Amino acid sequence: MLPQANARAGNLSGGERQRLAIGRALTSQPRIILADEPTGNLDSDNSQSLVRRLKELNDTGVTIVLVTHDEDVASAADRRIRLTDGRIVGDTGSPVLRPHGRDSSMAQPAGKGQRIRRLTGIVQDSLTSISTRPTRSLLLVAAFALGVAGMVSAVGLGETASQQVSDRLAQASLDQVDVALPSIDTINTYDVWKEQIGMLDGVLGVGIRIDVSALDAQVAPLSRAQVPDQSAYSIAVVGADRDLLDLTFPDNDASAKWGIPGDLADDVALLGEEAANKLGIKSAGPGSRVWVRGSPLEVVGLIADPGRDALLLNAVIVSPQFAAAIGPASASLIMRTEPGMPAPLAESIPLAINPASPGDVQVSTVADLRILRLGVQDDLSVLVGGISGILLLVAGLSAGTSMYLSLQSRVGEIALRRAVGARRSETALLFLAEGALLGLAGGLAGAALGLVAVMTTSIALGWNPTASATSAIIGIVCGLAVGSISSLFPALRAASVSPAQAIRG
Repeated sequence: MLPQANARAGNLSGGERQRLAIGRALTSQPRIILADEPTGNLDSDNSQSLVRRLKELNDTGVTIVLVTHDEDVASAADRRIRLTDGRIVGDTGSPVLRPHGRDSSMAQPAGKGQRIRRLTGIVQDSLTSISTRPTRSLLLVAAFALGVAGMVSAVGLGETASQQVSDRLAQASLDQVDVALPSIDTINTYDVWKEQIGMLDGVLGVGIRIDVSALDAQVAPLSRAQVPDQSAYSIAVVGADRDLLDLTFPDNDASAKWGIPGDLADDVALLGEEAANKLGIKSAGPGSRVWVRGSPLEVVGLIADPGRDALLLNAVIVSPQFAAAIGPASASLIMRTEPGMPAPLAESIPLAINPASPGDVQVSTVADLRILRLGVQDDLSVLVGGISGILLLVAGLSAGTSMYLSLQSRVGEIALRRAVGARRSETALLFLAEGALLGLAGGLAGAALGLVAVMTTSIALGWNPTASATSAIIGIVCGLAVGSISSLFPALRAASVSPAQAIRG
């Protein structure tokens, strides 16, 4: 390797710079060479070597237009035009035209290997440009990274949230049917309907559930007599019979866990863990009380695992009779079925409990909820896609603006490249390569940050993270594409720079 092969241009001597410029001009295989004092900074040996090379190129059919004050250099030309004070004072006439046979290296278009070398050189030059402007490059990479990270994390968290919904529904399995019941005067009617449904083929169990809103329940840790001005807590009340408890907590025996041999008594309650924390109740048992609509209930158990119903964590579970007596409530029968039976039972239940007007009975299955989940997932995907697009658009606009402003400070560099033989297409490719490389770096960094954000957020929320490699790959491709597109206008502007005007300016 030559001693100066890795030296910076600013450290080269005048003669070395001139020889480098001549070499670059010749590499583009021009048909015409305009040489202004090409030997001005060269010693005699190098001057003679250059003249011989120019003669060889002329013999292959390349036209050489050379300006010089050196008579020895001028004497090598076939035609010499002498100028004094801008006027032609001498002309040897037309040169002898000889049929020149251009050698294969000049006559043939650039081969595949040569094109690869040119592209490699452009990529190397773009990397050099990026490394010599570290602050600008890091800011651009950060802009792309934030856009891609936002997209990857939004998609990942959207998929994770959707999976959480699926998991919640999966906990209820596909064996659940819910029957919304009309308001009635006595709870005994629900028992009759429950018995009728339980006699249908495919039904494994039926439980009564009555929901009372937090506003109507007025749950509090103390009585109104003790603290008249206390505010009710945002805790709902759920009325549940023993059968519903067994269906909701299939892995726990209610009598063994909470000492409930049958249905809940009207003066006791089970308390969800979140509700207990809000009320400041640390444990169940004698002395632990919760007040519901002014009535004291002894807390006989705390629910840490909600089983099939996560909403029970923030609820007070009481007897169906007590819940129905509080005030306005919504009642339903919850049943478990054999596999494949929810759909047939959903059709037969209205006729079983209200044959006179089956249309008044509302029945829903978990499958209906899964259809709802798909709709929510689609809407969420559209929302996430819109936000991600805006993030990437902002990153692309920022990068394009920065590269265009950078172009203004690099006009001299571009003019010099063009003056020593760089083509317009090569100048444009240089800027496109810079944008593509910055976008690719931002895409890689953003994909990694997005995946980390998904993992971190999911762990913090207690979710099972769902981070697909597809979203990361799409993020990287988007970073590359947006980087390339954002550099398109600066690249076209750089290719249109006139070297002569730029150098004069």
